[in-house]
Amino acid sequence: MKTLSTLISLVEKKLEEKQKQIALIEQEQERIQAERRKLQQSAVQGFNKAAKASSEHAMYQNAGPYADRAKDRDKELQAVEALVAEQHKKVRAELKDLFAEKKRLEIIADQKAEELAKKIAKKNQGELDEIAGQKKK
Repeated sequence: MKTLSTLISLVEKKLEEKQKQIALIEQEQERIQAERRKLQQSAVQGFNKAAKASSEHAMYQNAGPYADRAKDRDKELQAVEALVAEQHKKVRAELKDLFAEKKRLEIIADQKAEELAKKIAKKNQGELDEIAGQKKK
């Protein structure tokens, strides 16, 4: 029983670690999505400024290279986002396996406790039967 409770405790600690990893991964996903939204908004604002100031040739010329940098950065963010999503999927699968392991250990521990309780009840019943048999004599 002691071994099972130790194993359950270890699995619970691993579960906590995985849950913390998932929280960090989700924070990173939110940060990447926020950065992509900000990048898209700044690109739209840049184009709007360029369209309004189309008479200013230099500003209009700079809009193209800025758009290219924004697209490149967005592609980089998409790649990172895909990696983070894959990591999230992997950690979720590990978390699921740990929950299953914990449940399996808990079931085994419950079965062992039930067996022990039956054994004790049987022993006690045997002693009671012996006492009852001695009183009848």
